Amino acid sequence: MSTMIWECIVSIAQIARNAIFWRIMILLEALEKLSCIYAFFLWAIEFLHICYFGRELLILVDKDNSLNKNIQL
Repeated sequence: MSTMIWECIVSIAQIARNAIFWRIMILLEALEKLSCIYAFFLWAIEFLHICYFGRELLILVDKDNSLNKNIQL
């Protein structure tokens, strides 16, 4: 049973890592093609998305709040 839970956590982490990787790749292309100001705003928006997604993933994985006792989100 714990192996199944661990496999679910690992697969969720892999999905999150892939999503963040592709967002960063899209932003790098935007930096090459668009003006610096527009690219800066894209970076800021995507950074907020990544932070929010990471927070949601932490809440999803850490149901009993054991990882988050000393972290202020």
